[in-house]
Amino acid sequence: MQRLSFFSSHKGISLMKLAESIGASLSDGDFGKRLVFSLSPVMRASQGDVSCIFSRKFLSDVEECKASAIICSVDIMPYIPKH
Repeated sequence: MQRLSFFSSHKGISLMKLAESIGASLSDGDFGKRLVFSLSPVMRASQGDVSCIFSRKFLSDVEECKASAIICSVDIMPYIPKH
C-alpha cells in the first residue's frame, strides 16, 4: 500500500519520551527506547507508527495492527497484543 504523508519525515521520538509528554505509562518498560515516527490509524499502521484506540468496538482491528505502539486506556490494555 502506498504511504501517504502530509508532513515531512520526523527523526522519531522514543516511546518513553512520548509517554512522558502525554502523561501515559508503558505497559512494558523494555519498549521505552523503541522509536516511533508518525501517528496512523490502527488499520493502516506499520512499524514505526503509533496508533490510538479508545473504544472496545475497534478491538477486532488490533489483532492485525502492525504499529510499534498503541495508545489506549487502562481498561483496554489487556486486549492489546504484546509484540
